[in-house]
Amino acid sequence: MLAPVKDASRRASARWPAAILDWGCARRLGVVRPGRRNGPLQPNQETPSGRQRWLAKQGDDVSTHSQQRGRNKWGCRITENSFPKISQQLAEWFRGWQRRLPCTGLELVSLQDGHLDVFADAYHALLEVDDFGPTSASKALFAVCPRAAIPWDAAIQDHFKDTFKLHGRTPEDYRAMLELSKDAGKGLMTDAARCGVVDPRNIPREIGRPEHTLAQLLDEYHWITITRGHEIPSRDELKRWVEWEARSATNERSR
Repeated sequence: MLAPVKDASRRASARWPAAILDWGCARRLGVVRPGRRNGPLQPNQETPSGRQRWLAKQGDDVSTHSQQRGRNKWGCRITENSFPKISQQLAEWFRGWQRRLPCTGLELVSLQDGHLDVFADAYHALLEVDDFGPTSASKALFAVCPRAAIPWDAAIQDHFKDTFKLHGRTPEDYRAMLELSKDAGKGLMTDAARCGVVDPRNIPREIGRPEHTLAQLLDEYHWITITRGHEIPSRDELKRWVEWEARSATNERSR
């Protein structure tokens, strides 16, 4: 799983601003513009040009998403007139939940049942904020607890509902998504250990994303594979691409 996460993370590098408790930023969480589902994009497996077109498409997706984020870093559609009221409501929410939420240093893979229950309750409370929906609530939790919480958009919500037979976007479903992601994180740690990355804290650094949390890497994997609908190349495909590059470099040197 480590290679796919590395590939997905690299292509989603523009997705999130730094996860900090900044109400000037958090107040822009709201009715988001969810990513569209796209059909799987696969490179032509016979020619290097097919691979190059596929890579170019991934770059276009990230560039477009980055431009959209430039207009609104959280990809939300809350009118500016709503900011003062929402900001006040978020501040009130934080004052009430600050001491109950898991500590900021707690990792997703270390969450216990009690922590998951608290996240579900906090998510439920955020749904009471004006113009807030499931996506906005999850992003607010991610902003406060970037190591333990994961945001989800409409496409990811539908995927978990269909794949894992959840009921929808309720607090119980958000809790279930976190628990499933926790299990996926543990699987990633096992895979990383087989690759020689024994300390899970080094996983982001090993894939070139030292500033990221494990939870954020998993979220980016969800966004690339579910929201954007891209299929991560298989190990055999990646091996062929390396061979193509080596052959191309050899031909260039022989000219």
